[in-house]
Amino acid sequence: MRRLFALSLLCCWISLMRLSFAAGFIDGFEDVPMPDKFRQLTNQNFSFANEETSLTEAVLIAKKQQTFDSVKTFYTAVLPALGWNFIQDKNYTLTFFRDDSVLEISRLQTKPLKISVTLKNTN
Repeated sequence: MRRLFALSLLCCWISLMRLSFAAGFIDGFEDVPMPDKFRQLTNQNFSFANEETSLTEAVLIAKKQQTFDSVKTFYTAVLPALGWNFIQDKNYTLTFFRDDSVLEISRLQTKPLKISVTLKNTN
């Protein structure tokens, strides 16, 4: 029992350490962190909501040379600690699910690396 508790504590600590590599949270998203070496293109933010659904999208661009694999490593390590369940990695799109929300992180271009982060909610 003590080993299980210690292992759980270690996993939480590692997840929190990964969060320290985040450059804060993406504007327009409550709890989706931005990787350290990225910046948000605020002129490309998009948000829509009505009584049934909402959609929020942001575009991030790498400040220095990055790969989509580094983005995948970051988000698959950090988002589960925030309650997101990793669903799939298909065609350079990572998909996560939580409650009634779907989060997709997609590669838009490679040099410089540009990604979109899209949150879809159904009420």
